[in-house]
Amino acid sequence: MADAPITLVSPSDQNPVVLVTDDDALACLVKLEATELGLPLEHITAIERELREGSAVLLDLDSQGGMQAALRGLVDRFIGICRQANALPTLLGTRALHLLERPFATTELRALLGQLRDGVLSSTVPLAVSPSTLHAMSITLEDDTTVRCGDVSVHLTPKEATLLRCLLEERGQTVARERLQASLDPTGKSERGNEVEVYLCYLRRKLEKPIGRRLITTVRGVGYRLEWGEQ
Repeated sequence: MADAPITLVSPSDQNPVVLVTDDDALACLVKLEATELGLPLEHITAIERELREGSAVLLDLDSQGGMQAALRGLVDRFIGICRQANALPTLLGTRALHLLERPFATTELRALLGQLRDGVLSSTVPLAVSPSTLHAMSITLEDDTTVRCGDVSVHLTPKEATLLRCLLEERGQTVARERLQASLDPTGKSERGNEVEVYLCYLRRKLEKPIGRRLITTVRGVGYRLEWGEQ
């Protein structure tokens, strides 16, 4: 753990934070949080070019090519989002200013983005990060548009409730994106190719903010999984 704060170049319109991920749902969530904080953000799916010196890089290490690009030296210091921090190569870990280990609290993401906006990270996180503690939490659909998370009731739109119902039916298991898309549009006539990601982003914000824990996990290239919850 660093003894002193790490100062970064404060982002501006000319030098935004760069988010590197091919996870559309994660990108949507980060963009919404960044917009609310007034943080300029650029989203790319892979590091294919030299990044401007002083840029703050938010690197999703589970993305295709993300780790390889970092190891090639294109990113010297970055903020990482990863599934298992203590499994990262030492070479990679020593370059990270901060690590968010999945599943992470939405409040942790917002706090980190706030530090990036202000140009200062309060500390580094050591490589051997202990896994986040997940507390048992009941998730119940009370009616067509109301869900109860523990003691908190949340109103959902019909499409958000439809996605949650699909995830609850297979809680703990990965639900294919195609199945989620079919639940939103049984006719297959929708022209919105990212409808699943958009409504999952809204769903995550509504459910995860009240309890401060990540509930819905992206399984890259396959679908999405509800980590816990009992009907």
